[in-house]
Amino acid sequence: MVEIIERAAEPDLELDLELRRTLVVRAGCSIRLFIPIKGRPTPKVTWTKQGGPVPRAVIDSTESFTMLIIPECSRIDAGKYELTLENSAGKKSADIHVRVLDSPGPPLNLKPVKMDKESITLQWEMPLIDGGAKITNYVIEKRESTRKAFATAVTTLLDRPGPPVGPLKVSDVTADNCVLTWAPPVDDGGAKIEGYVVEKRESSRLVWTNVVSDLQATQFKVTKLLKGNEYIFRVMAVNKYGLGEALESDPTIADNPYVVPDPPENPEVTAITKDSMVVMWQAPKSDGGSPITNYNVERKDKIGLRWVKCNKRRVKDLQFKATGLVVGHEYEFRVTAENAAGVSAPSVSSQFFKATDGLYKPGAPCNPRILDTTKSSITLAWNKPVYDGGCDITGYIVETCIPSKKEDEEVWTIVTPKGGLLATSFTIINLKENQEYKINISAINSEGIGEAASVPGSVKPGGPVKVEEVTSDSVTISWNPPEYDGGCTIKNYIVEKRDTSTTNWMVVSPNLARTKIKIGRLNTGSEYQVYAENIVGIGKVSKVSEGHIARDPCDPPGTPEATRITKDSV
Repeated sequence: MVEIIERAAEPDLELDLELRRTLVVRAGCSIRLFIPIKGRPTPKVTWTKQGGPVPRAVIDSTESFTMLIIPECSRIDAGKYELTLENSAGKKSADIHVRVLDSPGPPLNLKPVKMDKESITLQWEMPLIDGGAKITNYVIEKRESTRKAFATAVTTLLDRPGPPVGPLKVSDVTADNCVLTWAPPVDDGGAKIEGYVVEKRESSRLVWTNVVSDLQATQFKVTKLLKGNEYIFRVMAVNKYGLGEALESDPTIADNPYVVPDPPENPEVTAITKDSMVVMWQAPKSDGGSPITNYNVERKDKIGLRWVKCNKRRVKDLQFKATGLVVGHEYEFRVTAENAAGVSAPSVSSQFFKATDGLYKPGAPCNPRILDTTKSSITLAWNKPVYDGGCDITGYIVETCIPSKKEDEEVWTIVTPKGGLLATSFTIINLKENQEYKINISAINSEGIGEAASVPGSVKPGGPVKVEEVTSDSVTISWNPPEYDGGCTIKNYIVEKRDTSTTNWMVVSPNLARTKIKIGRLNTGSEYQVYAENIVGIGKVSKVSEGHIARDPCDPPGTPEATRITKDSV
């Protein structure tokens, strides 16, 4: 029997900047204290005010937050509120100070101190109750004793600001945030605008929640919205006389401007083995307005009921190798696509396939290429196929044919041993000089000969450097361009020579554009070799020419000899 014990965590809470300072609320408005909490097990929440219960408070607590609301607050609701969280792992407390602003009480002891026929000087004391804020102004009214109505005698036209200029624009809406934009109020109340207060509420509720205070800009990004909820926002300007009238937005639903993608299409299964299968599919018709970031591949055993996710990491390709299958079991697969909005509906399911080794002919060898040519041979190389057909490659065969205008008239000849070649390089011999050839290379496994890979282009064997026109002090040599130019134009050739009596090679011409050169000032027999160069660098050296002694095509005549002498002739 196994007992599962949940790990305990001490309670904790998070006070935003406004609650860490003194929270200022106007009389008649609601006091709202919203505090995120955490702890395992869920902590017990206790609210008190100055050591006793909180009157008229509405308290709502969950495992992730606690909220205290006092509607239509008055001066008696000001003071220090204590929040205590407690569970088996520990205890956490925090104090929140609340200040309630209200209109002041009446001034005290009003009396005249000086009078004349044109004026009167009055004196009074400050009211006992200032409403929670500094007294900023007094209004004096008067009436004649024969009348009942008072008229204003002295006033200062200072007040709270008017509403910001609308509309309150809501833009860049996503599932969890949006941007609010407005303009400053036309009426600043006779004092400088000190900032703005932004509040929000869900359209289905009446209670406003503070988003930000003391904001100095006329734009703000609201975060932590709940997807699918409808919100109303309002903005109020603040000057030294208080909070102004509000500008409200139209209702806005927090949702992404994009949607989940369509399901992937046509899942197929290939490359089946006893414990793995390769699943391939096509991209969704629509990505929902947001790029596809992941595909989820799921499998279901024919004898099972649940779909099991195959990939642990993100899959961005349109194929995936599912491993860990049970030999002999049959599986079907489906695929879902994922973007910023979420996960699509699953694709249609593939057919059932049994996990068993299947053997097939191998794929084509990779990167067939020419390494070297002579006047009667061509040396090739290649890499093994990407797909071996499910079993080991047992060899390779190389075929040649002479190109024809009609492909069906071409006759292919196998030039490798009958059982195939184990190496990945081969030299074809007994070729005709300057004759073009087509060359194919195929891999072999237990299932037979696989797909052929063609050597690019047609190949013509060429001999080494040729020596022509030898004289006593010069020689003319020529050569063929290389069969493989490296993918770019041959820029020049480098010609070197070596006297047959030494081992050192000397550069004759470092930058020759032609394939023929006449070399002079020769004294002894010499050999020659040539390099080709393109913009990437210098290639492999050619075959060395045969050695030749610098001499004239014919010898000078020998010493004359008398063969018959008479008395009057020789």
